[in-house]
Amino acid sequence: MPWSGTGTYTRGYASWTADATNGLPISATKFDTEDNDFAAGIQNCLTIDGQNKPNGTLTWAQTLALTKGSDATIFSIARTGGTNNPSLTWAVADNTDLITATLNTGNLAFSLNPAAYVFGNSADQPAVTFNTQGMTIALTGTNSYALALKAPGATSQVSFELENSAGLQKFAFGLSQGANQVLTGSVLNDFCMLTQGGNLWLSTNGSTINAGMTTTGQWQISDLAASPTLFAAGYMNLPQNTQAGNYAIVLADQAKQLIHSSGSAHTYTIPANASVAYPTGTVLHFVNPPSSGVLTIAITSDTLTLVPAGSTGSRTLTAPGVATAEKIGSTTWLIYGSNLT
Repeated sequence: MPWSGTGTYTRGYASWTADATNGLPISATKFDTEDNDFAAGIQNCLTIDGQNKPNGTLTWAQTLALTKGSDATIFSIARTGGTNNPSLTWAVADNTDLITATLNTGNLAFSLNPAAYVFGNSADQPAVTFNTQGMTIALTGTNSYALALKAPGATSQVSFELENSAGLQKFAFGLSQGANQVLTGSVLNDFCMLTQGGNLWLSTNGSTINAGMTTTGQWQISDLAASPTLFAAGYMNLPQNTQAGNYAIVLADQAKQLIHSSGSAHTYTIPANASVAYPTGTVLHFVNPPSSGVLTIAITSDTLTLVPAGSTGSRTLTAPGVATAEKIGSTTWLIYGSNLT
């Protein structure tokens, strides 16, 4: 066998010139032996067309780089690190920046590219298992919460935790479908929980706090403002909105005390249903404290009816006085109170 086993090829006959110099005749036996060695050596070589393939373990001394056509290196793989600290590096430099692996079924095992990482396929339904006590996924960049896990079945529950550099944590739990469905969607645009400063909050868009429990066990709920304010939950009080001038009432004023805090006369206006669609059953409570100026309660295009008189239109609330307006239809309100005309 001409190969030594360590990469050295040795000819059976080192020099035909030496035979000629020594006057040795041409030998068919020597030629056959030499040519057979060449054939055996070539048989152990790799061919560029793939006809002769490795049938044993190959140990590469250098990085393996494969090129095709006019492209640059389209695939390279290298082992780096020390004897007890090996690592494997894959690099792709073609036009698609794509690495794929295929199972023996012919289906996808994984696909890696800058836009998405895909593992497995629906036909084989392979399982991806992380055999660790805990796994951390570090998310960097502007969209630091761009992570979603989705449950495949009606009884499969998933949970995960996200934390940014400021220490804000988000938790989401969900069932994908079925009669026992509890929570659905992704952490960014549906339901999630946040913990901050020891308090537990519930959110519907991943950032706006809508309800929560403080460290003292008190439940709080928010109003409907764009930047909501939290108030104690339950029928314990009416949140206050104090205004010292003319004021256009907004959606966030539902079930609040609208307090007139000025000695001058002003107007509070209930907007039309076309511009602010308060739910039917909405309650607005007006307070004109002692020494305050006259408060006019007006309405835009919809109907505001005084109880029990039945007259419609703007009402006058003198100090000290209180009035309550209730929405009983899409464009219909009733109002009643003390010192209200």
